[in-house]
Amino acid sequence: MNKIRETVAPLPIETIKEYFHDKEISFLVDYENSKIADKIFLTYVSNLDIPLDIKLRKDFPKEKLFSLIDAYMDVKTICDVKTLNMMVVHILLKAIGVNTKESLSNTFMSEELVDEFIETRKEKVSKWAHFLDSSMLFLIYSYKDLNEKIKVEESFPKIEDANYVGLNIVNLFSVPGFMNCYFGAGPTPSMSFFTEQFTKYMFKGKNLFDYFNNEENMFVPLLVGLVEKKLHMDPREQFKDDLNLEVK
Repeated sequence: MNKIRETVAPLPIETIKEYFHDKEISFLVDYENSKIADKIFLTYVSNLDIPLDIKLRKDFPKEKLFSLIDAYMDVKTICDVKTLNMMVVHILLKAIGVNTKESLSNTFMSEELVDEFIETRKEKVSKWAHFLDSSMLFLIYSYKDLNEKIKVEESFPKIEDANYVGLNIVNLFSVPGFMNCYFGAGPTPSMSFFTEQFTKYMFKGKNLFDYFNNEENMFVPLLVGLVEKKLHMDPREQFKDDLNLEVK
């Protein structure tokens, strides 16, 4: 039985009720024909909190596509939409120098579109990359015994801006292969201690670790290896040969 329901947003009440009777159902939302868009759409999806993805035609207007990605990267709520996650993965990997034409497959955006997004939104993309780079510090901070020696909150520049990046950045930690691919590219980055994001319960009432600590994020076993002195101190050395990420 097909458990995917195609619909538009806002979802009809009867469609939502169907999910609560069968939690195996997921939804594919026709974004273009929905009555809401951008931040309003994403806030609605976040509040709805049911499994869904969006459907876009390949020739969806560039301006509307970029506006949707902007909203996804800026919005102060969390809405786990696979297609949008993978678009941002494509953007970030290309921005740090990964050959995404070879490393990614089944991508929605063309390389030319990704280049244009990066060129026209340099600060936004740079901020997301800097936060991801700095997640190495968050991992150390999360383990008290290790951080008592390193004291990352005292040893690195602090950023105290709760709005530095949109909250959907936490979705990337669970994208299969992304963290390996991201930290296997380029030189060791600069890092900052993000006071608000690292210490507060600002992600739908959860701590960042609730999203960071998952089976797709190799950082946790990496830390164990570092503590046991089995791995390189630079995680990019550990992952440098692991640069194959498939977008499904």
